[in-house]
Amino acid sequence: MIGINDLGRNISPDSVVKNILIISSYIKYESPSTKLFVQSILPVNDTYHKFSTHTNKVKEIKQVNEQLLQYANQYQYTFINLYSSFCDENKKLKSDLTNDGLHLKGEAYLLWKRIVYPYIYGHLPPKN
Repeated sequence: MIGINDLGRNISPDSVVKNILIISSYIKYESPSTKLFVQSILPVNDTYHKFSTHTNKVKEIKQVNEQLLQYANQYQYTFINLYSSFCDENKKLKSDLTNDGLHLKGEAYLLWKRIVYPYIYGHLPPKN
Protein backbone atom coordinates (compact mmCIF):
# COMPACT_ATOMS: atom_id res chain seq x y z
CA MET A 1 0.00 0.00 0.00
CA ILE A 2 1.54 3.23 -1.16
CA GLY A 3 0.36 6.51 -2.58
CA ILE A 4 -0.91 9.02 -0.03
CA ASN A 5 2.48 10.67 0.41
CA ASP A 6 2.84 10.96 -3.36
CA LEU A 7 -0.60 12.54 -3.61
CA GLY A 8 0.38 14.88 -0.77
CA ARG A 9 3.34 15.97 -2.91
CA ASN A 10 0.91 16.75 -5.77
CA ILE A 11 1.91 13.78 -7.88
CA SER A 12 -1.06 13.06 -10.12
CA PRO A 13 -3.32 10.08 -9.42
CA ASP A 14 -2.43 8.65 -12.85
CA SER A 15 1.27 8.80 -11.97
CA VAL A 16 0.68 7.17 -8.59
CA VAL A 17 -1.18 4.32 -10.30
CA LYS A 18 1.48 4.03 -13.00
CA ASN A 19 4.20 3.73 -10.34
CA ILE A 20 2.27 1.05 -8.45
CA LEU A 21 1.76 -0.89 -11.68
CA ILE A 22 5.47 -0.64 -12.49
CA ILE A 23 6.33 -2.01 -9.05
CA SER A 24 3.78 -4.82 -9.33
CA SER A 25 5.04 -5.75 -12.82
CA TYR A 26 8.61 -5.85 -11.57
CA ILE A 27 7.68 -8.11 -8.66
CA LYS A 28 5.74 -10.45 -10.96
CA TYR A 29 8.63 -10.56 -13.43
CA GLU A 30 11.26 -11.27 -10.79
CA SER A 31 9.10 -13.65 -8.76
CA PRO A 32 6.20 -15.00 -10.84
CA SER A 33 4.92 -17.29 -8.11
CA THR A 34 4.66 -14.50 -5.54
CA LYS A 35 1.11 -13.78 -4.49
CA LEU A 36 0.81 -10.01 -4.79
CA PHE A 37 -1.68 -7.85 -2.89
CA VAL A 38 -2.27 -4.18 -3.63
CA GLN A 39 -4.21 -2.35 -0.98
CA SER A 40 -6.35 0.72 -1.47
CA ILE A 41 -5.22 4.06 -0.17
CA LEU A 42 -6.97 4.76 3.10
CA PRO A 43 -9.39 7.66 3.51
CA VAL A 44 -8.27 10.87 5.21
CA ASN A 45 -10.07 13.32 7.47
CA ASP A 46 -9.60 17.09 7.21
CA THR A 47 -11.55 18.01 10.35
CA TYR A 48 -8.34 17.95 12.42
CA HIS A 49 -6.79 20.73 10.32
CA LYS A 50 -3.49 18.85 10.13
CA PHE A 51 -1.57 17.48 7.16
CA SER A 52 -3.61 19.63 4.80
CA THR A 53 -1.51 18.64 1.78
CA HIS A 54 -2.66 15.05 2.36
CA THR A 55 -6.14 15.41 3.83
CA ASN A 56 -7.38 17.47 0.89
CA LYS A 57 -6.89 14.57 -1.55
CA VAL A 58 -10.26 12.84 -1.17
CA LYS A 59 -11.06 12.91 -4.89
CA GLU A 60 -7.57 11.77 -5.86
CA ILE A 61 -7.62 8.88 -3.38
CA LYS A 62 -10.90 7.67 -4.84
CA GLN A 63 -9.50 7.93 -8.36
CA VAL A 64 -6.37 5.92 -7.51
CA ASN A 65 -8.39 3.24 -5.72
CA GLU A 66 -10.80 2.87 -8.63
CA GLN A 67 -7.95 2.51 -11.11
CA LEU A 68 -6.11 -0.01 -8.93
CA LEU A 69 -9.24 -2.13 -8.80
CA GLN A 70 -9.64 -1.92 -12.58
CA TYR A 71 -6.05 -3.06 -13.24
CA ALA A 72 -6.01 -5.98 -10.79
CA ASN A 73 -6.64 -8.76 -13.33
CA GLN A 74 -4.43 -7.32 -16.02
CA TYR A 75 -1.47 -6.90 -13.64
CA GLN A 76 -2.15 -10.13 -11.75
CA TYR A 77 -2.57 -8.84 -8.22
CA THR A 78 -5.33 -9.09 -5.67
CA PHE A 79 -6.82 -5.73 -4.81
CA ILE A 80 -7.76 -5.31 -1.16
CA ASN A 81 -10.27 -2.55 -0.54
CA LEU A 82 -9.46 -1.14 2.89
CA TYR A 83 -10.99 2.23 2.06
CA SER A 84 -14.66 1.44 2.63
CA SER A 85 -14.05 -0.18 6.03
CA PHE A 86 -12.16 2.88 7.26
CA CYS A 87 -14.71 5.46 6.03
CA ASP A 88 -17.39 7.14 8.08
CA GLU A 89 -20.76 8.17 6.64
CA ASN A 90 -19.12 11.29 5.12
CA LYS A 91 -16.42 9.27 3.32
CA LYS A 92 -13.77 10.51 5.78
CA LEU A 93 -11.38 8.45 7.87
CA LYS A 94 -13.35 7.44 10.94
CA SER A 95 -12.46 9.72 13.83
CA ASP A 96 -12.09 6.82 16.26
CA LEU A 97 -9.31 5.41 14.07
CA THR A 98 -7.09 8.51 13.97
CA ASN A 99 -5.83 11.39 16.11
CA ASP A 100 -4.84 13.65 13.25
CA GLY A 101 -6.83 12.69 10.14
CA LEU A 102 -3.97 10.86 8.44
CA HIS A 103 -2.18 8.49 10.80
CA LEU A 104 -3.84 5.49 12.39
CA LYS A 105 -4.43 4.59 16.02
CA GLY A 106 -4.00 1.07 17.36
CA GLU A 107 -7.64 0.10 16.80
CA ALA A 108 -7.22 0.89 13.12
CA TYR A 109 -4.35 -1.54 12.79
CA LEU A 110 -6.48 -4.25 14.36
CA LEU A 111 -9.21 -3.52 11.82
CA TRP A 112 -6.62 -3.62 9.04
CA LYS A 113 -5.40 -6.99 10.30
CA ARG A 114 -8.94 -8.40 10.29
CA ILE A 115 -9.46 -7.28 6.70
CA VAL A 116 -6.13 -8.47 5.30
CA TYR A 117 -5.79 -11.72 7.24
CA PRO A 118 -8.16 -13.83 5.08
CA TYR A 119 -6.33 -12.80 1.92
CA ILE A 120 -2.94 -13.73 3.31
CA TYR A 121 -3.87 -16.95 5.04
CA GLY A 122 -6.42 -18.37 2.65
CA HIS A 123 -9.58 -17.32 4.49
CA LEU A 124 -8.61 -18.86 7.80
CA PRO A 125 -9.86 -17.04 10.90
CA PRO A 126 -7.12 -15.23 12.84
CA LYS A 127 -5.90 -16.67 16.12
CA ASN A 128 -5.96 -14.18 18.95
